[in-house]
Amino acid sequence: ALGYMLYEFQPTLLTGQISEETRIHLNCRGTVTERWNTEIIWANTSSTTRHMQTWCAPRGLNNAQRAYSGSNGSYGVTMKVANLFYTKNGVPIDEDVSWDYNNRFNLRTGTDAEMHTIKKGYVTAEFNFDREPRFYGSLGFDGGIWYGNGNYNDANPYWLEAKIGQFLGKTQGGWHSVPGYWAKKLVNYTNTATNSTTYTTTNYPWVMLRLGDLYLLYAEAMNEVNGPSPEVFQYLDLIRAKGGLPGVKESWSNFSRNPSKFSKKEGLREIIRRERSIEMALEGERFWDLRRWKDAPLELNKPITGWDVDQEKAEDYYREKVLFNQTFSLKDYFWPIREHDLIVNKNLVQILLKKKIKKKLDSYLQFLISVLDSDDTDSGHLMFALNDLERYR
Repeated sequence: ALGYMLYEFQPTLLTGQISEETRIHLNCRGTVTERWNTEIIWANTSSTTRHMQTWCAPRGLNNAQRAYSGSNGSYGVTMKVANLFYTKNGVPIDEDVSWDYNNRFNLRTGTDAEMHTIKKGYVTAEFNFDREPRFYGSLGFDGGIWYGNGNYNDANPYWLEAKIGQFLGKTQGGWHSVPGYWAKKLVNYTNTATNSTTYTTTNYPWVMLRLGDLYLLYAEAMNEVNGPSPEVFQYLDLIRAKGGLPGVKESWSNFSRNPSKFSKKEGLREIIRRERSIEMALEGERFWDLRRWKDAPLELNKPITGWDVDQEKAEDYYREKVLFNQTFSLKDYFWPIREHDLIVNKNLVQILLKKKIKKKLDSYLQFLISVLDSDDTDSGHLMFALNDLERYR
């Protein structure tokens, strides 16, 4: 009634006629980067996203741009996020009966069949083949097609080359994607490197709330209240159709190792959360979703991994490498009060420690009273208690 609808990219004078495959990839990019499109409900007008785009975009898109510096591509995307995206059949890569999950790091060469996703003749990992359209619309990778940004020929677009010695290969500590994936979704397809030091961007306000987000939240809430229902599948399937995928029931029935997963609340909850993680990837929602789902301790204690970008040969590059061992404990659910405020106002107590401190103070006060009332007062115990109380004051 208010005119909002899910975004659908329409070819422009700039793109001319493009394949349906490329158009669906641009659905994913345009949902975020096309200013005030029909899906956007609320955006931050104080944000132009120019700085972010220059850090997400690869520093060059062909060998002639090897030394360009207008953009730098240092904002990488981890393997954990790349793993989330479905296969072309719309189910997780470790559930698809037709997708060889165990050999996902084997090498494979692009052919004409992948002309809109992987460069013909280029060797990359099986992991990057036969994935859903949102994978290719959201992520750039070694051997992957990068449409637009100065080249709008759908039949002969740019592609990325990211191994040592190639035009996007690592040359220093920064200016490359450390995990080996780029955040293509956040880069407007009309941006252009006009010369070696100038990167021209089409800026957009950062999207705070969009219709697809509401559809997914509504489906999630409906499943929690009533379990699987036609209304839940209706809203999930609208999101999937926009992304070029069949409906949940069709995909799981035909391709999943657990074909009835969607028929139970618990199974459908898992599907909804995965769908949300994919659709909202790179938009800042995962941070909050993991916390409200109480999945943060599980997910955020897994290592951060990526490809081995220090290698020049494909067989060496395509090895999963641990980049960082992150940790998350229950205290990380809480925002701390900044130290400056604690110093200025002595009555403030760090929120997580408040109950802990009160309990500890009460315990030691009772201990001190009992010691002082006793005939065999131990000065060592008293000093220990007093020092500990001082530390927790």
